[in-house]
Amino acid sequence: MTRKGDLWLRSPDALICYNPDTGQIQRFGAEYDFKSITWSTFIKTPEDEFLFERFQFRPEELKVDTVKPRVVFSFVKIFNKELKLPQSLNHTDALQLNHDQNFFSVGF
Repeated sequence: MTRKGDLWLRSPDALICYNPDTGQIQRFGAEYDFKSITWSTFIKTPEDEFLFERFQFRPEELKVDTVKPRVVFSFVKIFNKELKLPQSLNHTDALQLNHDQNFFSVGF
């Protein structure tokens, strides 16, 4: 636990900061590429600095990623055959299928 009362946890691909007083959870993951770390040793110093493998940080230096990724659709398949559309799926307002076209997938 840090001096602020935050509890830092690790998962296979992320660091998680949990504040037990507020119940707030912050997850740090893809933006720091934690999948490449084996998480063998995880140490907190008395100065609230965390160390593991070749990575070290102070919690106040981590930035929350506020940019939400944009979803871009790449294809629609009906019975595993790609549906040819007159325009990009991202610019298609509606897509109407027949009753027998009930097995479809969308790629993004």
